[in-house]
Amino acid sequence: MPADEELLDKVCELKSMIVSMCTGGYNDFQEKRFRVLREHLLAYDWIKEKMPEVARRYSSKVEVYRFMKAQSETYQGRAGYLDEAFRPLIQILEGKASAPNDEHVSRTISSIDWDRVQKDWTKALELRDSDPEGAIRQGRTLLETVCKHILEEAGVPFREKDDLPQLYRSVADLLQLSPSRQTEEIFKQVMGGCFSVVQGLGAIRSKHSDAHGKGLSLPPPESRHAELAVNLAGTMASFLIKCWSEGKESS
Repeated sequence: MPADEELLDKVCELKSMIVSMCTGGYNDFQEKRFRVLREHLLAYDWIKEKMPEVARRYSSKVEVYRFMKAQSETYQGRAGYLDEAFRPLIQILEGKASAPNDEHVSRTISSIDWDRVQKDWTKALELRDSDPEGAIRQGRTLLETVCKHILEEAGVPFREKDDLPQLYRSVADLLQLSPSRQTEEIFKQVMGGCFSVVQGLGAIRSKHSDAHGKGLSLPPPESRHAELAVNLAGTMASFLIKCWSEGKESS
């Protein structure tokens, strides 16, 4: 099961436990299981920010019940309160779990034994909805890490201060992805578009990520900007990994 689906299941289970407990099932409440779920979910900063107060602040059955009783004296009122409180987090996780590109990229990244790349991709997904600036920065970091891993395995030297476009040029030359290496016009356009994407990610990151100070006139990036940046970075990372892996197999 993909990680996002597992998180969604855990959030739904946590919510169901609270609903059951405060609507007549107080004595059946499994406090140990509640604490395990709660601690696991709160370890993710972006989930912690979206977690309803009842689960974020309170860890014991007595505290949770006291909080919920203060919200409403009726079972229906408590259930309705929890539906509203958990809805934003559940909607975010449902969107993540159902995004086909995320699953495709995750499979490709997990197929190669590069732990740092996997961590960068996971972090980008975590930040995509909760921290647009951080997500944009992490998208670029993901691509930089993939490029460096490929160059290191190939024995191609690079400087640590090389920026993303420089790293990508080296990888494109290595994998024969440069537009000049293509014999058909359509592939020249496609490969040129890939380089434009890489340059664009660098430009978005410079202007809209939290890597640089910003003036009052620059509006903060929104979730849609972060979604675009992370999705583009993930797609490009997956493409480069596949090209490198298939090239090694064929040789």
